[in-house]
Amino acid sequence: MSASRRIVLTAGVLGFGVALVGVGLLFAVVGLEDADRWGSVLSVFLTAVGLGVSVYGVILARQSMRAARSGGQRAGEVAGDNY
Repeated sequence: MSASRRIVLTAGVLGFGVALVGVGLLFAVVGLEDADRWGSVLSVFLTAVGLGVSVYGVILARQSMRAARSGGQRAGEVAGDNY
């Protein structure tokens, strides 16, 4: 893994951890009833983000399959001698 990828990965993990601790503290401070409401709102937005990422992945996979077909190979096929 290159140094720049390692830095980005470390920053992402640390950012996620800080966000998780922050949300946990928010839930602890506001009380159970309000934490339940906040949790519902956050889950709606995170679900929408997850759906967007999933659709983007499907689009990329379809483009990759199309490119492989236009090149005369099937997706996953290895070109060349098999011996």
